[in-house]
Amino acid sequence: MEETIEIFIDRIKQNLNVDTVIFDMNTPFKEIEKWDSLSNMGLLAFIDQDYGIILDYDDLLKYDNPLKLYNYVYSKK
Repeated sequence: MEETIEIFIDRIKQNLNVDTVIFDMNTPFKEIEKWDSLSNMGLLAFIDQDYGIILDYDDLLKYDNPLKLYNYVYSKK
């Protein structure tokens, strides 16, 4: 069963230790408070480990918010 976008966002928050940060599905990652290059690397690792999809930094430029990334991840499953 496919997880909801809300669960996907919550998992990103938990894995990257930004669970106190408020953002929604359309918020660009780079606009999230406390977002930095380590967050980018953590997000890439999270997607690889939990979903088996290898992304690179250029992919994060294309899938730059949770909704775009969610749609991409589930298009590959």
